[in-house]
Amino acid sequence: MTAQAISGSGPPVFDQSLERLLCVLVVAGAVKIPLGIPLYLNSALLLLGLFSLVVLQALPRLFLWMVGLIGLGTIAAWQLGILADSGPRLVQLFLILLATALIARLDPDLLGRYLVLLLPLFLLVMMVEPLLPDPIYEARELFGIDILRQGGLLGEPNYNAMLCGVVAMILAQHWPRCLAIPPLLAALPSLSRGLIAAIVGWLGAKAVGRRVVWLAPIAVLILCAQPLIVLAIDDSIAASTRQQLNRLSSNRYMIWVAHAEAGASAMMGVGYFNAEVAITEFAGRPPASVGRQAHSIFLQVFGEFGWLGYLPFVGFILHVSLIVARHAAAQLPLLLFILTGYAFLNGLSDWAFWVGLGYLLAQARVGAENAARAGPPHANS
Repeated sequence: MTAQAISGSGPPVFDQSLERLLCVLVVAGAVKIPLGIPLYLNSALLLLGLFSLVVLQALPRLFLWMVGLIGLGTIAAWQLGILADSGPRLVQLFLILLATALIARLDPDLLGRYLVLLLPLFLLVMMVEPLLPDPIYEARELFGIDILRQGGLLGEPNYNAMLCGVVAMILAQHWPRCLAIPPLLAALPSLSRGLIAAIVGWLGAKAVGRRVVWLAPIAVLILCAQPLIVLAIDDSIAASTRQQLNRLSSNRYMIWVAHAEAGASAMMGVGYFNAEVAITEFAGRPPASVGRQAHSIFLQVFGEFGWLGYLPFVGFILHVSLIVARHAAAQLPLLLFILTGYAFLNGLSDWAFWVGLGYLLAQARVGAENAARAGPPHANS
């Protein structure tokens, strides 16, 4: 696969000052509601998406999977009569997709250096948030001790944990590697189970060594099978076991099953950002007690876009994993960190998910370019 197939056609190299500005916009997109202040700088990714409409001459074929998903979501929203609600969010998702294609054309080392700008913000918010007169989030009991959860730069503990985690994993690949420590420390007060799962996925990828090249795509395929696994488990357990799983998961298991059943029952799902329908209809919960969270990007897409919409999403994720395995195998632990973490978190429009994938594709593009310059092994003998 050529570098152009990964990042699309456009200017071969950005002007240095322009590329720095683009990196600044990427970094700004990580800030949403710090300390309860609605800054919403995450809209910077939308600006990048609009800019990519001008710069990119053709969208990489890889991203056509997601264009298909968005197209199916638009049709479903029109059929369900929720286009006024889902339509703007689908446009937002499309612009974020374009921004990711643009990030894939950036210098990954330069982007890594600019992510350092987030470190003082991480630490500042981590120190100031506990001093607020009214806690933003309720404390979570851990070993009998109530620990205050922090929302961080994004204003929500679980999303903030993945933001800090992805930034840390990227910084750990650039000198000095110790710069990865502050974002990891900033992630700890979020007390996120998704972050723990992400770290386990990263450690697993590191533990298998070179075998990760062929094991990682298999692991990705297993993660993509999450909706089917949830349905199979729910069909095989007793009601008492189901209640215990709900209790241990803070009712997330019930929400997972609702999204899995919604996606299996409706070919095109319940509609993007319409998850409360899945939860009320398939889990029997009153509207006032539910939100729009599937607590898993895989179940989110499966429930909201249906099994038909899930196919292009799986195609996109597997395509990314194969590209990274071929051209940037050293980045596979980061890929598994991202996908394992978002198996416990909605992420279809989240900064860390898409910027993380953009960074991976940028590394793969560089790897493909280096391989093309080196030529086949026998050419240099």
